[in-house]
Amino acid sequence: MEIKPVKNIEEPKYPLKDEVAAEVLKNSAPKRWASSGAAKAALAALTAAALAGCTPRIPTAGVPLPPSAVSESSFPTPEISVFAGAPATAAIRVAPLFEHGDGRGAFGCVMVTPPAFISEAEALAVINEIAKEYGLEFSDAGARFSNVLRPATELSSPDDTTRLPRAEVYITLTADFCDDNKGIAIEYVSIDDVREWSVRPSGISFEWFDTKDAAEQLSEALEDALPADGSFAAGVLYDPCDSYPSENRINGDREKAARKARELSEADLKAQAEDFFKWLKSQGII
Repeated sequence: MEIKPVKNIEEPKYPLKDEVAAEVLKNSAPKRWASSGAAKAALAALTAAALAGCTPRIPTAGVPLPPSAVSESSFPTPEISVFAGAPATAAIRVAPLFEHGDGRGAFGCVMVTPPAFISEAEALAVINEIAKEYGLEFSDAGARFSNVLRPATELSSPDDTTRLPRAEVYITLTADFCDDNKGIAIEYVSIDDVREWSVRPSGISFEWFDTKDAAEQLSEALEDALPADGSFAAGVLYDPCDSYPSENRINGDREKAARKARELSEADLKAQAEDFFKWLKSQGII
């Protein structure tokens, strides 16, 4: 038997699918639809869907798609900077607050001998004195952290019953001190910070400071912070605000009492730094 190509195709004697489908739908529609424009539109859409439903589908399983202008190589691989010993997903690890010194003191007419307040510049020198024993060195070029709930402080006495409610204000915090090589940041809460974060000025002839309370608020807020300069381990230290006990004051010698208060404050700040560095070591960060 010899196979030959078909040259002419006769039209089939039965009605075509398009004609049958359209005619069946038209004749089966209720007569009341004839006066409804919405019904006519729905019928036309249904007819088109019925005809399209029998269109042969082109199989695509296993068929490679054409190359796209955007591929995985179009996106840079993120560089994740993590500190030694930290999990790769960590962004910030916050140390607990190490309490040495009550962090409370006042300045003004109520104080005969004010506490020994330690400025940020002085604190950096004290902290680095301990840091060098752990192979660390901090500078005042601090790391930045966003989404930080700002501490709310007041300069009035803690016995003041007219204190204002604390509003939620989020800030970008630049840590006071940083060791970039180790990925470690320190925020030192001074009386200047307490002034800056106060919900209102004292309005009276003295100012009351509670640096430890502000440090507790900040330490908790840093748990939700977002580092802008890579991953960091962070700790919050505070001004101990020590004063020389009144019963030990030396015959009205204010200068000597001030020196003693200074020694106490520096010793407490060193103890805070020492505990923070020990924590870093226990966590495998240094």
